[in-house]
Amino acid sequence: MEIAAEPVRLTEEQRRRIEASRLAALERLKRSAAAAGTTAESFRLAKCPRIAHPLPPRPPPQPLPPPAPPTGFRAVLEVCSPDEFQVTVGRTEGKAFPGEADCLRAVEDCVASAVPFSTTQSQGGHISSVFKLVHYELVLQFLRKLTGVVVQDIPYRTRRAVQNAGTNCGSDKEVDELLMKLPRRLRDALLPFQLEGVKFGLRRQGRCLIADEMGLGKTLQAIAIACCFKDEGPLLIVCPAVLRYTWAEELERWDPSFLPKDIHLVFGRRDSLEYLDFCPKVVVISYTMLSILRKSMINRRWALMIIDESHNIRCTKMKEENTQTKAVLEIALNINRIVLLSGTPSLSRPFDIYHQINMLCPRLLGDDKFEFAKTYCSLHVAQSSQGKIYQDFSKGARLTELNVLLSQTLMIRRLKEHLLNELPPKRRQIIRLKLKALNSRTATSIIQGDYNSTYSSSDAPIIASSEISNDCEEAKEGKDDSCKKSPRHFSPQEIGIAKIPGFSQWFSNHLMHDNLDAQSSCQKTLIFAHHLKVLDGVQVFLSEKEIKFVRIDGSALPRERKEAVDSFRLNPEVKVAIIGITAGGVGLDFSSAQNVVFLELPRSSSDLLQAEDRAHRRGQTNAVNIYIFCAKNTSDEPQWLRLNQSLFRVSSVVNGKKDAIREIEVDQVYHLGEISNTKERPEIEFLPNCNAGLLESGTMSVDHLPGISDMELESDFTIRTIPLQIEDEGLHSGMQCSPGPAVHEDIVCNSFSISPAISGSSSTRSKSMKARRSFCENRDTLGLPGTISDGRIRVEYLRFEVSHHTGRIHLYICVPGHDSRPRPLFQNFLPEEVESPLCSSSDKKASRQLLSNPAFCNMFKAFVKEWLELRPIDQRKLLGKPLQLPLSLELCYLTNSISHSTQGLIKGGSKRRIAPLSVVSDDLPENAEWRKVVLRRGTTKEREYTQGWTTDDEPLCKLCQKLCNGNLAKSPEYFEDLFCKLDCFRLYRLRTNQSALRQALFQIEHGICSQCKLDCCKLVKHIKPLSNPKREAHIRSVAPNIACRKKLLAKLVEEPTQGNAWHADHIVPVYKGGGECTLENMRTLCVACHAEVTKAQQKERKEARKEERRKAEELLRNAVNQLKDDD
Repeated sequence: MEIAAEPVRLTEEQRRRIEASRLAALERLKRSAAAAGTTAESFRLAKCPRIAHPLPPRPPPQPLPPPAPPTGFRAVLEVCSPDEFQVTVGRTEGKAFPGEADCLRAVEDCVASAVPFSTTQSQGGHISSVFKLVHYELVLQFLRKLTGVVVQDIPYRTRRAVQNAGTNCGSDKEVDELLMKLPRRLRDALLPFQLEGVKFGLRRQGRCLIADEMGLGKTLQAIAIACCFKDEGPLLIVCPAVLRYTWAEELERWDPSFLPKDIHLVFGRRDSLEYLDFCPKVVVISYTMLSILRKSMINRRWALMIIDESHNIRCTKMKEENTQTKAVLEIALNINRIVLLSGTPSLSRPFDIYHQINMLCPRLLGDDKFEFAKTYCSLHVAQSSQGKIYQDFSKGARLTELNVLLSQTLMIRRLKEHLLNELPPKRRQIIRLKLKALNSRTATSIIQGDYNSTYSSSDAPIIASSEISNDCEEAKEGKDDSCKKSPRHFSPQEIGIAKIPGFSQWFSNHLMHDNLDAQSSCQKTLIFAHHLKVLDGVQVFLSEKEIKFVRIDGSALPRERKEAVDSFRLNPEVKVAIIGITAGGVGLDFSSAQNVVFLELPRSSSDLLQAEDRAHRRGQTNAVNIYIFCAKNTSDEPQWLRLNQSLFRVSSVVNGKKDAIREIEVDQVYHLGEISNTKERPEIEFLPNCNAGLLESGTMSVDHLPGISDMELESDFTIRTIPLQIEDEGLHSGMQCSPGPAVHEDIVCNSFSISPAISGSSSTRSKSMKARRSFCENRDTLGLPGTISDGRIRVEYLRFEVSHHTGRIHLYICVPGHDSRPRPLFQNFLPEEVESPLCSSSDKKASRQLLSNPAFCNMFKAFVKEWLELRPIDQRKLLGKPLQLPLSLELCYLTNSISHSTQGLIKGGSKRRIAPLSVVSDDLPENAEWRKVVLRRGTTKEREYTQGWTTDDEPLCKLCQKLCNGNLAKSPEYFEDLFCKLDCFRLYRLRTNQSALRQALFQIEHGICSQCKLDCCKLVKHIKPLSNPKREAHIRSVAPNIACRKKLLAKLVEEPTQGNAWHADHIVPVYKGGGECTLENMRTLCVACHAEVTKAQQKERKEARKEERRKAEELLRNAVNQLKDDD
């Protein structure tokens, strides 16, 4: 048995020693390990120790919160009606805005005890307090006492003008006295609202802005105002170039006291008043010519100036305006009576209207345009997408106040919706289409010049895209991917050209079958575009479809524009008018059209409205359908939004707050998808009752477009066809104010027949139907005063004068033994009016109507017949003279030229085409010598000529050597300043320059062949955009005489110019002494007729040479025989 050992008990001293020994041993081990590690470190790479990240610094103590900014707001005082003003509140910089309700409560509490007020809410939902204008000073005093309130008061000039409106106006008695000066015909033609507009202008002493909406007769109101002041001096009318003939026509029509010599139209610097021996009563000039002839126009005294389409006087942010605006403003400074006419005074921003208002009432809107911008244009600094800093003038502020100010002082504006209750509606429809890659590349190639400038390829996708299958298009689109360009980067011209294929298919499917059928109701269409290449593409399409059309662009001459308008309105065969927006979008009457197409978006909303109202105007009896083409994913989409935004700003200025147009109203949006090559009409997605913002690409969503997210859209549905033709029996009734002449147009056209003399004249064909309708409308206004309608006038006493600008025939009377010279009867009519059945002997009207008298009517017909049988050059000779029958005697009475006969041949004959410069002038007088004259004009290159000068330093005419007395005779600027009168200048040019002779002949005969009557000018313009095969086909159908001559045909097809279509031919050939002639010996011949004449002359000359040779041989034989006999 084992016995357990007892444990050894350690004393306290032993435990302390053991612990000390253990600690000493551990310390030795630590030192030895450290020594060993340091020795080995130099012989081996040790593992990198982990680096400890530094501790983050302690965050600084948070700053104390800034003190709360003081509360405050801005109080804006603005005139809201002729006798009221409103106070609106808003934020102010550097102060906390307590809220609109609290601010208005503070304002109302401040003035409630002293001034009565009311509360109103604007269209945008903002609340304002309204006070009477008589309490303005008191309200302003109370508001300035409020702490923290920044008060923006009403400009002093604005408040004073509104309060004193009407104090400087004429009395009703004075206005009635002026109205008595109106011709009865004009006074009876004025509608009630037009008469009110005339009175508005007369009360303001002829200084006003008539801003009625387009189609309400602003021209007639301006003519009425001018008639009231025409006794004070000459009248100046400034208008767009396309409207010069229109003004002459309206003046002669409504005020017959204006004789042809009283109206002067300015087309060039040679029409300057400096070359006239008298001052006409009316001068009609364009904006461009006014700037060119500014010096001569400023020196004249004008009683009244009418500025038509005054929105052309735009205000820019540059220090100096363009030359046209400066010329108008300078001339207006010295004229007491100024009438401005514009349906859209502000084109795209309120800033545009400054110069127009400042012209009528200086400093009404501020000392200068920049002060006006600070007050009414919300002027601020903006940054462009390229990072440039600029001043933004496009916004508007205090627009309600501006509208009240203008309406109370100098502007009158009425809307069609308020006056013409039964005017048919206009319905806008947006047609959205996606540009195909093939069409886009073709458009880019055309602009860059890689593609033929004309659409010469027979399979060109730009026109004949409907003939290309989808498979072929996809194959072509797969090529040349490196040339792809984003549609958003396309230029407006590229977009317009690329739209043409889609437009062509849409037009063929929806307008041609219904509207352009020969048996249809003759609906007509206006097609607007901006770029010439786009207009060319539309012209090619219409030519392929054999649709008759007219075209008006910037290259059209004034005469051609007038004829195009008359032809479209009055010729039922002309279905389409192709119009450049800037060339024909204003001032013209196309009320016979029922469809308006915008292939390109206009630059401004005003251009859009102006162009629409060419058709939607007084006289329109059918609903007007407006189709606007918009390309997806292109700049068309933001441009449409800009049009809407600018429309609201400018309409707020002219229409007022109540009638402001917030957006362009759109009834429908069509979505043109991929159109397959099928004979049926393609399916078109149709969104009814949509607003202007439905232009987002792809899904037509509007969520991402600014400013239109609150628009409500109805559900979508798809229809098979779109009924573009609108039929509504209720729309064909006459309008409430004035039934337009178009109501009876069909009746007149069906019952009218043209005499062979009139129908054969090219110069009057375009006017024929116009006169028929005009005569039906105004047939009771052609009677004479009672003093000459009682049978004392004999037919042989009548004299006639034809107006150079309008073709109207003015009546004169010359009683032998009583009148020393013909005196005017102040009556006129168009040549076609005498052919109306209303002039027959069966007419039951009173005998006071001159045209209803069969004897007088037969006399008129005889004159018209003889007049139309004259050559255009002979007609020009007789212009400006009262004539009697027969006209052949009148031609004999004309004074012959010193150097030429009545046939235009130089006396003695000449076999030279042009005269040498050394012999064309008369001999110098004894006391004169030749000097060098240098023409200096602006920055143009100097030109040197020779001219005769007397020893007294007086210049002589370069042709007749008589003294030159012109203002620029001693310091000439133009070549015509070297002559004593324009007749000498023209004769000099005709005798020395073949081009001048041809140009002068074209101005008279207009490129119409005098033999076959082919309109060569029209032919060239028609075939120029076509491809060569189509050119040849059209020439064969229109001009077979040219087509049968291969060389002439090929030359005209390859190079369609006027010189290859017609020639200026000498009636008496040069080889017979017809050289150095005047226009009387010239005629227009097409190249085919000229070839025939030349061939006949060559044959004649050949026969003459044979005869001369035969006679010479015979003389020689006789001489030889005589010698033989002598021997």
